Amino acid sequence: MRVNWRTNAMWASIMVLLAALVAGALLVSFWETEKASDRAQALAAAEKHIAVLATLLSVMQDAETGQRGYVITGLDEYLEPYEAARQRMGNALAALDDQYASRPETRLEVAHIRVLAEQKMARVTFTVGVRRARGFEAARDVILDHVGKHTMDELRREIAFLTAIERTHMARAERDYETAQSRSRGAFAALSATILLGLGTLLVVAAREMRASYKANTRLGYLADHDPLTGLANRRAFHMALDRNIGASAAGGQRFGLFCLDLDGFKGINDRFGHEAGDRLLVEVTKRLRAITRGSDVLARLGGDEFALLVPDLPSEAECHEVVGRLKQAIASVETCDPCRPVSGSVGFALFPNHASSKADLLALSDKRMYLDKRRTTALRIAPDLGHPEPQPLHEVEDLLLRTG
Repeated sequence: MRVNWRTNAMWASIMVLLAALVAGALLVSFWETEKASDRAQALAAAEKHIAVLATLLSVMQDAETGQRGYVITGLDEYLEPYEAARQRMGNALAALDDQYASRPETRLEVAHIRVLAEQKMARVTFTVGVRRARGFEAARDVILDHVGKHTMDELRREIAFLTAIERTHMARAERDYETAQSRSRGAFAALSATILLGLGTLLVVAAREMRASYKANTRLGYLADHDPLTGLANRRAFHMALDRNIGASAAGGQRFGLFCLDLDGFKGINDRFGHEAGDRLLVEVTKRLRAITRGSDVLARLGGDEFALLVPDLPSEAECHEVVGRLKQAIASVETCDPCRPVSGSVGFALFPNHASSKADLLALSDKRMYLDKRRTTALRIAPDLGHPEPQPLHEVEDLLLRTG
């Protein structure tokens, strides 16, 4: 928790600083816009440079932590910080080179830091190898020669030196800005209220963001069980709900229905008008489906244009057909961006335990019926030729499709 507080405090400090930069640039824009812009750029660059230096130092400290734990215990699980540091090191060095590419005057210092970091990581790797191959005493002797310690101490000094240079750049940028500001003292008094207002507003925003960070775990939990686009239950949450319903049905003898839905015509909309249009269509379909479901129902998006619905307390297949009708009607009522390309829904259902006695069979049957529903129109066109003047029941259509398909 303390780490989170420090992180939030650091973030809030940066936000306050950026707020001051923006407010200052606006206040003196009539006189010293260029100076204000230079100040903002210098401070932002310095903060980034300090951040990459701190990240690299953190990586090396993690490597030392993993080495220390492994040398003491000999257990591989203590190598996790070291392994993570090895994976992060490449990105940390790349970020260091990238951030300092515009600072040729520090080229030698940056190159030295890179060499020290690589030497330290190599030393840690060597020590770990000695501990694994030759035991604790041999690894202790490697550590006690102080080569790794001296390398790490020098690395810390170099990083501290560059950090001090960055803070000097920040101080110089502040001084330059104050010089520019002194040229506009006549306007400063009238605009000081605007500075306070801007800082106060951004401080409120910073405070809200800090509070929001404490809700991050809740948000992550929500995203673990919900589709981010539609807000419906995702595949994981749906299968958990299906397992609960099967367990409840086995214990209490209650029936429930599983409905699999697939949008017909969605691909054409998505391909022609783009993914944004497809996303809007999925959101609208979700609204229509939610409007016809009960609080006890579980509506989920399984992926793409596939949906699923769990409906508890369905006594018979007749009620299942009513639900299918409402689902199809809800989907058909959605207006698309092209009236010539309407969408419809194919729906398959299975009633537990009437139609299937296991989860796998239930899913397979409802999915099979959904795809049979896609071909049902063809079957109904064939029906008169086979001597059926009226549409057949679903099970007869399935048999017909299996024979002809």
